[in-house]
Amino acid sequence: MSDAPTEDALARSINAELLPQAFPFRREVEFAGARNLSIKRISFYDDWWPDDGTVCFVAVSLSSGGLAGAMAAASLRYLLRAAIGECADPGTALASCRHLVGPETGAAILALDLRSGVARTASLGSGAFAGDAVRDADGRIVLSDGADLWIGAGPHAADRMAGSSVDLSAAEIVEAAGAGLPPGAVLGLIRFKGKVRKTAGSASETISLTNENGRVAEAIARMEKFREANGIDEHVFAGIDLAVDEILTNVISYAFRDGARHRIDIELDFSGGRLSVEVRDDGIPFNPLDIPPAKLDGEVGEREVGGLGMHFVRNIADEITYRREANWNILGLSKNMGGP
Repeated sequence: MSDAPTEDALARSINAELLPQAFPFRREVEFAGARNLSIKRISFYDDWWPDDGTVCFVAVSLSSGGLAGAMAAASLRYLLRAAIGECADPGTALASCRHLVGPETGAAILALDLRSGVARTASLGSGAFAGDAVRDADGRIVLSDGADLWIGAGPHAADRMAGSSVDLSAAEIVEAAGAGLPPGAVLGLIRFKGKVRKTAGSASETISLTNENGRVAEAIARMEKFREANGIDEHVFAGIDLAVDEILTNVISYAFRDGARHRIDIELDFSGGRLSVEVRDDGIPFNPLDIPPAKLDGEVGEREVGGLGMHFVRNIADEITYRREANWNILGLSKNMGGP
């Protein structure tokens, strides 16, 4: 009996796992990708963050398919992430993985500095870039505020890498461009929304963690370092620490139903004596502000269960907001910390 059906099933499973989780909600950049899911010729796109100020994008089209192609793609994806983390240079990272690619493989990789809008790039075969960008004297791509940059690889991908609209999101543009992609083709659109400009006396930081309970303490410790670095009163800040701890614990416990690893972001912004915090997750849509206020009257044993965590958060923050944007839950807190 042939084992081909089993190999095809494994190839499809690996191919499905090649896509990244939802792209983080960031004020500086938006990203969307599309590919043909055929296992006849494997392709994938990916994004990852070597550090908080740098994001990498890659589009790869392999010359092979089936189980062998899917396994090669999974290995290449892992090694590219590791290589760019070691050398921080797309060209060097791509060269270090050449032993995994065939003669018809196409690849494009980009490392974008969100603080400057400058991107270092490398490509192989059909890998290409197109869009609203110029190159500086060193060959780096320089993105202006609002610029759209395409990245792609594979058969006829370059033919689809055209057009953009400020009236459409990156996801909407890519959905239209990616309709009917041939096997092996992959596209991505990077929308650089602009560098976050800080005013004098302000500070910001994004803290990322995965949906594991052990990561909450690490995130809170980084918040404490942010407090110390900016001279925020520890007694006032302590309540925010506890509120974020409560929010993160609830997100990790209830927001994700697929059993997969997910990213949660905490964005801190301190300006004019006021601290703003956003907690962002790509879990199921849920507005915690819809939770009815906890009933605290009556005997403890007679009170209804639930709502105490949000009751605490409401009492700590001066203002609380919620919105659902780009498939992310975004819960915002703000509080006057005093100071300048």
